[in-house]
Amino acid sequence: MTPRSNLAKFGAQGGNMQNKKLVKDFLYENESYAIVSAAREVWQELGGGFKEKIADKAFSLALRKRGFKVEDQKKINVFLIII
Repeated sequence: MTPRSNLAKFGAQGGNMQNKKLVKDFLYENESYAIVSAAREVWQELGGGFKEKIADKAFSLALRKRGFKVEDQKKINVFLIII
C-alpha cells in the first residue's frame, strides 16, 4: 500500500478513523488527525511546487478552518559570531 493510498483511508476530513485505534492511549488523537488532514488538504491542493511561505499560509488557513488557533511564523534574530 502506498503512503498516498494509506492516507486516503482517513477520508477528506480525517475523521473516518475515529472508531479505529492505531495507537493505544494516543494523546490528542482527534487533533492529530485534524492536523494531518489539513496538511494533506494543502498538499492535494498545491502540490510541492510552491514556496514555503505560500504553503505555510495555506496550512494556517486549513488549520483555522478546522478550529485551531494559529499564529504565523515569527521572525527571530540570528547572530553568528565567527572567531
